[in-house]
Amino acid sequence: ALPAWGANIYVDNGALESGATWDGTDGHTYTCAHGTGTGYDAIQDALNAMNNGDDIYIRGGTYAGRVSIPENKTGTAENRCSLQSYPGEWAILDNDHQGDGGVYDNVIQSWYSNIAYWTIERMEITGGGLADSTSTNGAGIFWQRADHITLRYLYIHDNLGSTRSSSAAGIRLTND
Repeated sequence: ALPAWGANIYVDNGALESGATWDGTDGHTYTCAHGTGTGYDAIQDALNAMNNGDDIYIRGGTYAGRVSIPENKTGTAENRCSLQSYPGEWAILDNDHQGDGGVYDNVIQSWYSNIAYWTIERMEITGGGLADSTSTNGAGIFWQRADHITLRYLYIHDNLGSTRSSSAAGIRLTND
């Protein structure tokens, strides 16, 4: 049996007005209405709506806040999930050192053991952790129980760790 391939989902942070349709020269069409269609205005909304094996393409620009990979959003060896900048564009995920001072001060995070076969690529990740260094797990990417994760072509910088504001914490992967 052939594997079922995932859908392409697009994130556009405001280049389009809500409800507008974009028809690119590459033939991709999406509607950028909040919570509907194949286009979303926030990365977290796209992650929440995706199915296993889908690819999320983030249009160029800066996206504020952190994102969490939802439980059970996973790929397979044949059909990975991905989070990436739209080809030829550069997305910046910036949490701006905001958070609750707890373990949720990462820019991209995953807490679940049933999430595997992901690729994150071609983007900038910054602003994890709190400026006053009260975060216990501030990082650019935090993935607990990491399994078959591919990270490539990323610029990860100015993420603060848990011990002091000068402590770099770009990527933190655990298998506990």
